[in-house]
Parts: sequence; structure tokens; C-alpha cells
Amino acid sequence: MLRIAYFTLSIMTVAFISACATPSVEKTTPSSTQTTSIQKPTPPASAKRAIEETELPAQAKVGYTLIYVMRPSDEATLIKFNVFLDKQDADAEMGYTQAAQYIYFYVKPGQRRIWSKAENWADLVVSARPGEIVFLRQNPEVGYVISRNSLRKVDQKQGVQDLKRTSAGTMLKAFQ
Repeated sequence: MLRIAYFTLSIMTVAFISACATPSVEKTTPSSTQTTSIQKPTPPASAKRAIEETELPAQAKVGYTLIYVMRPSDEATLIKFNVFLDKQDADAEMGYTQAAQYIYFYVKPGQRRIWSKAENWADLVVSARPGEIVFLRQNPEVGYVISRNSLRKVDQKQGVQDLKRTSAGTMLKAFQ
């Protein structure tokens, strides 16, 4: 009995150590569902130029703000991070991401609260302006049962870089 317990403990220790020691690898090759094309020779001189030189999956529309929610990390692969607009109700869900995915949606201008649900609720208030593109990043964090998450706004240059490393997630609504 002691040998079985020792053997089980050994296997669990090796599995734990190998999981902790494995570095996070982010996708660097574009997927078939991705439609970005970045010029390779030199990086863009400014964030505005980065947007102009990049073919984004969706473009800004007159009278609306385009919001991209990206999760460029490969961590917590099987955990969905649900995205909600202004409230935490099922009818406010815009879609969800899994590892290395993005979603996008259009909102009317004004103060909008974006919610991200994993083990916890993360939120961020965005001042939406007509014709603007906003990039938000979901970051997985260690949780008690499943992954927790945080949400933060990134500049357009970083947003375009994150978008290049992700593929389309599950979008439930495009307009709100």
C-alpha cells in the first residue's frame, strides 16, 4: 500500500513540476480564419499608422465604436472567458474567447462597461467615441477552481500585435 501511495505521489509531483516549468508559447503563425496582413520590413511608426497598414477583421462604422476583446495567451486553453456589455445578464453576452482568440462588436458612443467572466468578474469602463477602435486584452490568472481573468485596455499598436496572434472566437452579437 505504501509503494502505491509513493508511486502515485511521484507521478503527481512530476506532472505538477512539468506543468509549472512549461513556458507559455503564443501562436505566431496566422490561422486560416485570420485576415490580418502586416508589412514585415519595418514596424509601424505610430499606432495610427499601424491601424492604417493593417487589414483588420472588422472596420469602424460611422456612428459606432468598434471594440476588440482579445486573449492572446495560450494559458487556460479549455476555459471560456465570456464577454458582456454594460450588465452581467445572459442577454448582454456579446460572445466568448478561449486561448488565443478574439471577438469584436460595435457599440453606440458613451460610457460603456465591458465585463469578462471566468472564475471571477473583471470589468472595465470604456469611453466609446464614434468611429474609434478600442482594443481590450483578457489576461488569464491562477484561480482556485478554474482560471481567473483581468481586463485592460491596450494601445492600438499593441492591440494590432495581439490581434495578429489570435483567431476568431465565438461572437454572439455584433451590435448593441
